[in-house]
Amino acid sequence: MAIAPRYALAPVPCSEYDRAMAAAPRTLFVTSALPYASGDIHFGHLLEHIQTDIWVRFQKQKGHRVIYCCADDSHGTPMMLTADRLGEP
Repeated sequence: MAIAPRYALAPVPCSEYDRAMAAAPRTLFVTSALPYASGDIHFGHLLEHIQTDIWVRFQKQKGHRVIYCCADDSHGTPMMLTADRLGEP
C-alpha cells in the first residue's frame, strides 16, 4: 500500500475567506532579515527565521506561489547613520 506524500494533499477550505483564497492563488514575496555582521546574534534572529519559514510553508500548502529569501540592510540605514555622524552628504 503506497502512502501519498504529505504535501500532495489539497487544502480544504473551511470558510468563505478560505474558499475565495483557494480559488485565487496569490504570489507572495517574503523576506527575513539577516543579522548584522557587527552585532551579536540573539534568540530574536532564530525566532524570526522559524516564524517566516512556518508561514511560507503554510502558504505553499494553501496553493500560493511564495518567493522566500533573506535580505539585509547593511548598505541602507547603517550607511546613512554613519554618513550623518561624519557630516557627509
